[in-house]
Amino acid sequence: MKRRTRGGPTYRVLILDDEPEAVQGIREVIRAAVPDCEFVSAESVEQALGILSAADQPFDLAVVDVKLKGLKTGLALLGPSKPLRPWMGQTRVIVYTAYPDWQMARDAYEAGASAFISKLEKDHTRKLADAAKALLKLLDLHESWRSNFAAQRAAEQSFAKNRARWTKRYAGKFLVVRKGKVVRQFGNVDKLFAHLEKQPLRERLQLGVIRVSPPEEHHDAD
Repeated sequence: MKRRTRGGPTYRVLILDDEPEAVQGIREVIRAAVPDCEFVSAESVEQALGILSAADQPFDLAVVDVKLKGLKTGLALLGPSKPLRPWMGQTRVIVYTAYPDWQMARDAYEAGASAFISKLEKDHTRKLADAAKALLKLLDLHESWRSNFAAQRAAEQSFAKNRARWTKRYAGKFLVVRKGKVVRQFGNVDKLFAHLEKQPLRERLQLGVIRVSPPEEHHDAD
C-alpha cells in the first residue's frame, strides 16, 4: 500500500540485484513511468531478508534478479512460506533477469511472480516500465475496492484454475472477471480504468481484475 509523505502518496519498491548499474537503471526506468516511488535495494537474498524482516508494511512492487551473489537465487524470496509470500496480495513481483530459460519462467510464475522479463531483449526497459506501471495501477485499484475482496479473490482463483487456457487466449490483456467468467478484456490499463469508472458501485463490487502476461514475457524464456 502507499505511504503518505509530504510530497504525496509514494509507492515502495524493492530492487534485488547485485549490479549497482542495473539497480540505478531500474530506478530510472520505473521512476520515469511512475514518478511517486520510494526505492530500497539489496544485492543478495540475505540482505533482502533483513530488509523484509524489518519492514513495518509491505512493499508495493519487487523487481527481482535471479542470479545473485551468494548461494541463493532471487526466486528464494517467492513461493510457499517464503518472505514475500505473506504479502503477495499487496506486493507485485517482476522477475528481471539476464539469464532466462523456460523452466525459470515457469517456476517464477508458479511461485507468484506477476511478470518475467529478459534483460536480453532490446526493448526490455519498455517492458519493465509497462509492467511496473500496470501492476502499481492495479494495486491502487485493488486497494480502493477493499470491500470487493471476495470478488477479487474469486477472480484470482478462477485464473489459477484456467491459467493455461486463459493465457493462450488472453495473453497481454487485462481481464474483468465476474463470477468466474471473463466479461471484458482490455489491451491497456488506462482503458480498463476508464471502463471501471463508468460502472455503478454495486456492479464494481462484483468484479475482479486479472493481468495476463503478454506473449513476449513468456517467449523471452524460450
